[in-house]
Amino acid sequence: MAKHLTKKQREELTSRHSGTRSRRREATKELFYSFLIVCEGTKTEPEYFRHFTSRRSRVITIGADRSTKKLVEETKKRRDLDTYDYVWVAFDKDENADFNEAIEIAEKSGFHCAWSNEAFELWFCLHFIDLTAAVSRKQYIEILEREVRKFDSKFTYTKGGDQMFDILRRYGKEIDAKSRAQKLREMYTDKNYAQHNPCTTVDLLVNMLEEKA
Repeated sequence: MAKHLTKKQREELTSRHSGTRSRRREATKELFYSFLIVCEGTKTEPEYFRHFTSRRSRVITIGADRSTKKLVEETKKRRDLDTYDYVWVAFDKDENADFNEAIEIAEKSGFHCAWSNEAFELWFCLHFIDLTAAVSRKQYIEILEREVRKFDSKFTYTKGGDQMFDILRRYGKEIDAKSRAQKLREMYTDKNYAQHNPCTTVDLLVNMLEEKA
């Protein structure tokens, strides 16, 4: 025979169940983050960063086909179209004379900078080797092909291809790349970033994306 509960017992049981549901909802409640990453390149950087979208973060990557100060101006326009928790601008040194100025303007505008001197591929190379001497963009590609071919003999680097994220996760060591990038920055004490070669801050963006994933 079912046991009949008093009104007081029913109220106590309901209260306990309600508290359990409340705690369960509290435990599963998660924060959500949005990123805007405006890139100088139209393929390589956007393709790489878009892989960091997760259930807790929305990553909008834009290949703006602009450089340095013009890229920063484009970032301002894109930022004003929506609301984002974090805004990053990603660009290379290349031959741009306004490299330092662009970094300064971006920081004053409240943006984070993921810059590379000389090129974004430096970040890829650091997944495999220490690189402390300045080399050309062409040599970055030669290094990547040499290192990846130790695992995949048919690998050919294609700028703008979307395979690099998976290749780096499979064959490279991101923890080493982050450590190497930090050591490169520690080699310099001034803010003449155009002379910091090789150097990159891409690891700072990757750190944030992973922390918020």
